[in-house]
Amino acid sequence: SYLEGMLPRAGSAAQRPGASVPPGLDAEARALLERLREGALRGPDALAEAAGLPMAQVCAALLRLELTRLVVRHPDGAFEAANPT
Repeated sequence: SYLEGMLPRAGSAAQRPGASVPPGLDAEARALLERLREGALRGPDALAEAAGLPMAQVCAALLRLELTRLVVRHPDGAFEAANPT
């Protein structure tokens, strides 16, 4: 999206690429979590483009990730990987 370059970089909340992924995640959720762990705050449209997934699958996977507290949704609609606990 045209706003991609304007989004701030995620701080300490982002996990590093290669961090362990919880078992049981489907391929779509795993792909999105990996993109978010790269450190950028991303909206659903940017995630869909980066992961090469249809928007419906992205929205469903983001909901699953949010409910399992693996990602955090910001008020502007952007997502980032949650802090590891």
